[in-house]
Amino acid sequence: MTALSSIILFIANLSGMELLFLWALETVVMIFFVLNLQQLLKMIGEENRQIDPVILWISLIPMIGWLLQIYIVIKVSQSITLELQKRGMTIKEEHPGRSIGIAYCILMLLSSAPFIGLILLCFGLYLWVSYWIKMSDYKKLLK
Repeated sequence: MTALSSIILFIANLSGMELLFLWALETVVMIFFVLNLQQLLKMIGEENRQIDPVILWISLIPMIGWLLQIYIVIKVSQSITLELQKRGMTIKEEHPGRSIGIAYCILMLLSSAPFIGLILLCFGLYLWVSYWIKMSDYKKLLK
């Protein structure tokens, strides 16, 4: 049995209320993630913002959101770089958060692959949380 089959079997055995709870939980967590990124972008001068903070909310749309995440990661990274340069601050990474951000996006997209999907999902979630923490650290740095 593949990891995807296991997940499908697990989900198929959930009641409607349990599925609704899981969906609501995921949505709440994603809202906090988007709020964190939006607050970070608002700390960056408009001239250095490479993406409008409002666009982040589109990432909550299923399927479209995961594809949009790659674009968001790249644009947030560019925005941070420009802001740090403008402020004359030392940049520890050439592209802040971009590598870990793109890696989490790719793993999440590939998590539906047979056999290794569950493993990729676990690593993807780990990298997503790591990216979230890294963006929170940049938010603190820009205060």
